Amino acid sequence: MPEASTRSVRITIDADRDVSPEVIDKECIQLLRELKAAEIHDVTRPSGPAPSAGTRGAEISDIGTLLIAIAPAVPVISRLISVLELWIKKHPARKIHMVIGDSVIDMSNVPRGDATRLIEGFLRSQDDNRSEPG
Repeated sequence: MPEASTRSVRITIDADRDVSPEVIDKECIQLLRELKAAEIHDVTRPSGPAPSAGTRGAEISDIGTLLIAIAPAVPVISRLISVLELWIKKHPARKIHMVIGDSVIDMSNVPRGDATRLIEGFLRSQDDNRSEPG
């Protein structure tokens, strides 16, 4: 369970309908490994069975999904941004769907500097929302 000072981030890899769940699952595992290699350790996959051949629709809602708990520290956020930027660059036909709280950002083949500004602005807006009285 993440501490109160951490952010829960849900990242989902999105692809065209003709891409098999097995391919998305493999790419998700690759992204998980890249995040852990960047010392973003609190990365998990939603629990559930691995996709089987021919799996479609509601059965695959968590395929390609990672759950991340990150501290709001600049080095951790910078590493997250770097990994996502590089991953998107290597997979230009994919889109990353990131959810923090009620906010969503979709990223696809965006130039490197633009992706950084997009993600940083998104995370900053989350900080602003967390600091406003409810």
